[in-house]
Amino acid sequence: ALPLPARDAVVRYLCKEGYGSRPMENLRALPFVSEGTLAALKELRLPVGKFEAYTVEPAVRQANALRRAWELGVLTLRHGPAPTLDTLAGCPALHTLYLWHNDGVTDLSPLADLPALHTLLVRSSKVAVVSALTGCAALRTLAFYYCHELTDADVSALAGCAALQTLTIMGSSKLQDVSTLGSCAALHTLDLFGCHGVTDVSGLA
Repeated sequence: ALPLPARDAVVRYLCKEGYGSRPMENLRALPFVSEGTLAALKELRLPVGKFEAYTVEPAVRQANALRRAWELGVLTLRHGPAPTLDTLAGCPALHTLYLWHNDGVTDLSPLADLPALHTLLVRSSKVAVVSALTGCAALRTLAFYYCHELTDADVSALAGCAALQTLTIMGSSKLQDVSTLGSCAALHTLDLFGCHGVTDVSGLA
């Protein structure tokens, strides 16, 4: 077996680089990751639907393990029921979060506890509670791709994101009125591709 430092080096490489175009797609467990490695990770991409554990302690599953990722800056959770977002409170350095195809994620409220979060991309998820994002003081870039539960009320709440500069809402069928975004002083880029219910943007002027 590889010495623990060597195993940790391999883990750090896999978590950052993945392999081919589908990083860690078949990975189910990392039973030899030390707590120190987890705490030092800067970037992690997980196919969460298949990923089971990545700490030394077999009883600690991925949700609890994330509480120790003190230096994690970039996190991607893909394909499956994501761990509860409450666990991300243990990632104070997290600045970029990608949520891809996570049907279990409907409430983004726990993200308000992430002081460094400046980029959030959510794709094909059933997100329906976004108002707490106004508590993300550093949030500058926000994107929702094919999140069909988004409503005018959600967009109205986003008007309270004072630092928001770029907002993408793609393929949200319930969306009709985005006029409240006119009060976002920092917003300079708005992409509403595929939001066919939005027919009037005069309120943004």
